[in-house]
Amino acid sequence: MTSIILLSFALMALGLWGFYLIRLAGLASDAKVGREAFVLAVLLFVGAGLAGGFALMQVWWVQEVRVTQGAVARISTTRMLMQNLLAESMEYRKTHPSIDPILQSLNLLATNAPQPASSGAPAAGSAVPSANR
Repeated sequence: MTSIILLSFALMALGLWGFYLIRLAGLASDAKVGREAFVLAVLLFVGAGLAGGFALMQVWWVQEVRVTQGAVARISTTRMLMQNLLAESMEYRKTHPSIDPILQSLNLLATNAPQPASSGAPAAGSAVPSANR
C-alpha cells in the first residue's frame, strides 16, 4: 500500500515537471517539448487522483478499524463477565446444591448418568477376533 502511495506522489512530481515544461513550451515553439509536457501533465492528474483515492480509502479503513475495535472491546467485556458469572455459580454450587438442575439445563454441569461397569471380559454377543492364523 505504501509503495502505491509513493508511486502516485512520483507521478504527481512528474506532472509538476510537465507543467514546468508547458511553460517552457509556451516560451519556445518546440512541438516535442509540448507533447512531453502534455504527457507529464496527464501523469500529474492521474497521480493526484490516485493519491486522493488512496487517502479516502485510508480514512475509510481507519474508521472501520475503530468500529471493529469497539466491538472487540464489548465482546471481550461480555466474555469476561460470563466467565466470572460461571465461576461464581460453580462456587455457589458448593454450598447450595439445589442450583445443580439449573446448571445442568444450561449444559454447564454434566449430568450424573450411571457409567457401565467395565470388566476385563467382553460383553455377551460381541465378536472377539481369533488369534489363529
